[in-house]
Amino acid sequence: MIPREDFDRYARALGINADLLQAAVAQAIDEFAGLYGDELYRALARTYAALVAKFGSFAAAAAVEFYAAMRSGAGPAQGYEPRQFDPGHGGLLASDVDEALRTSAAATALAATAVQRAMGYADATIQGNAMADPAHPRWALVPHAGACDWCRMIGSRGFVFKSSATAGAERHPSCRCIPVADFSGSPALDGYDPSALYDEYRGKHPEWGSRRSGSRGHHRGGKVVAAFVDGKRFGSIGDIQRYMEGASSPDDLKARMATANRAGLAMGFKPGSPYAKSLAQTAASVSKRLSAK
Repeated sequence: MIPREDFDRYARALGINADLLQAAVAQAIDEFAGLYGDELYRALARTYAALVAKFGSFAAAAAVEFYAAMRSGAGPAQGYEPRQFDPGHGGLLASDVDEALRTSAAATALAATAVQRAMGYADATIQGNAMADPAHPRWALVPHAGACDWCRMIGSRGFVFKSSATAGAERHPSCRCIPVADFSGSPALDGYDPSALYDEYRGKHPEWGSRRSGSRGHHRGGKVVAAFVDGKRFGSIGDIQRYMEGASSPDDLKARMATANRAGLAMGFKPGSPYAKSLAQTAASVSKRLSAK
């Protein structure tokens, strides 16, 4: 079992790191207030990449310290020295800046993706060590206080992840869920109850389906081709976007976005995917139209 005091210390370190990163991103955007177009993009892209690397390294260091403490406490027979891993964000960082500058709230959007990318260093470090370590601990994403329903659903899976292509890919902009590893035969963390989280999200979002059986959508050849949410049928991304475009007021748009998000999840689209990005662009366009009325 993961000692609660060790987890809390680790979570605080990641949380403070995320706060400082968001403040640094906001400051950078303020400093570039006199720049426009390509000049603004280039300056911000350089600074954003540097900030993500800097604070991502801090997140990775915290993850290494936590991993080493958990390993030392478990005392596996095989020797192993944990190290930092790079998530390899590559071109995602330039895309983050480009998309943020296309919105009416660039600072908010970029601060959110900065946290997502920096936390990715902690994900990669926990995952990478768990896979390279001959002791092969299991790992999980533990929802932070006030986590969204999506994160709580991911947290309901418990200590089941063994691949670098699993839980880390679930992280969305601004997500502060904590990646952890446990070396015990029955991994656990005091206060973290995956079964309770599972019952909670199944009760609130039956359209999301079971974490064991997948989304509730109509399938053809293994691919989700339709979802039924709030009594409506969505057969494609286009259906969802057209539904959002029918909003008659900001409040109506907010309600339609909630339905659209649930429909996307039921169809198998994940936060951070091209679907999520196109949905955000549609929402921004509709919001701009409504505010001009």
